[in-house]
Amino acid sequence: MECAHNLMPLPRDMFSEIIKHIDVRTAGRLRRVNRWFYQMINPAQYCSTREYRRLKRVNRLRYKNTLWELVTKYPDKPWDWYKLGQNPSTTFDIVKTYPHYVWEWQSVSQNPNITFDIIQANPDLPWNWKGVSQNPNITFDMVWANPNLPWDWDGLSWNSNLTFDIVLANPTLPWNWESISRLLDTTFDTVQANLHLPWNWCVLSWNETVKIEVVRAHLNKPWRWCVLSLNRGITFDIIQANPDLPWDWYGVSQNPNITFDIVQANPTIPWDFLGLCQNVNITFDIVRANPDMPWDWDVLSSNPNITLDIVTTNMD
Repeated sequence: MECAHNLMPLPRDMFSEIIKHIDVRTAGRLRRVNRWFYQMINPAQYCSTREYRRLKRVNRLRYKNTLWELVTKYPDKPWDWYKLGQNPSTTFDIVKTYPHYVWEWQSVSQNPNITFDIIQANPDLPWNWKGVSQNPNITFDMVWANPNLPWDWDGLSWNSNLTFDIVLANPTLPWNWESISRLLDTTFDTVQANLHLPWNWCVLSWNETVKIEVVRAHLNKPWRWCVLSLNRGITFDIIQANPDLPWDWYGVSQNPNITFDIVQANPTIPWDFLGLCQNVNITFDIVRANPDMPWDWDVLSSNPNITLDIVTTNMD
């Protein structure tokens, strides 16, 4: 029998493969939106009874909220309620269903499942406005449209929807400049064009768009040299070309641009082995091949290249 648009139903083997990648909810939505699509993939029509039951069982498991099954089963366990409040598995329905739980409302208020509509519809709940202000569902159009609400500017400064253009257009607002200095769209071109603003230079020292020419042009600024020295944007060539700058060798030794080949090729440099032990380029093979180096085994134990297998096979 022909489907709408004169298209034949999918062959059973093709449908069986497609059905592995589509869930019952999606099929239901598509049925309401597009009758032809539903005719093509209607599970009840094209699946065997056994296959259809398997699909429903898989999807029940897929949408099962295992975390909250555990919380409700063991409510007296020492759960971290701040992190539970932030957890994407925590929905507003769960918060409403269990009002007696010890919710941390700052974390609940910034949970991505909490929308501005929910907050407005439930004014009696103890919303934490620092958390609300950080919530990724809060846009600055909402902020401007609701100036009477108790927005927290520290929280808004950490909001993922904030851009530097918004800050620049509203320079008199009480922004948190540590956060503003961390903004993903903050480049050193932006900083140089706005040197009059109260930047946090310690945070800017982490910024990977930093250029050594900018650093040299503004040596009077309070750079954090221990941070700048391990910045990914600072290469060994830059360090070598600027020996007069106050490099922090603990930071340089951790810098991911520093390889063990560079260390070996430059033995006169005051490498810091506490820093080198944390360097992501230092592997256990390098350590084993250079036993006379002053490795610090306590610090080396925190190196991401040291696995449990390495530890258990090298207990001596």
